[in-house]
Amino acid sequence: KKTKLDIKFFDIKPVRNFARIETFLGSEDKLIDKSITLKFLEENKIKSDIKIIDGMEHRLPLNYFEEIYNKSKLLKQ
Repeated sequence: KKTKLDIKFFDIKPVRNFARIETFLGSEDKLIDKSITLKFLEENKIKSDIKIIDGMEHRLPLNYFEEIYNKSKLLKQ
């Protein structure tokens, strides 16, 4: 499945695997396919707490930003 940007891979090399990472993906994001992000994390052995934000598209309106902020474990430390 192609996205509008036709992104098939990330052209960056992970040079560091931070100990704690959170990844938030929109359930309705049609611009970047979630499977590409998940595959990148897996292939590069990047440990991440992955959360899908129901109803969120590619943009990040304030209500979704607030939901991400409230769900983040790292921001609560």
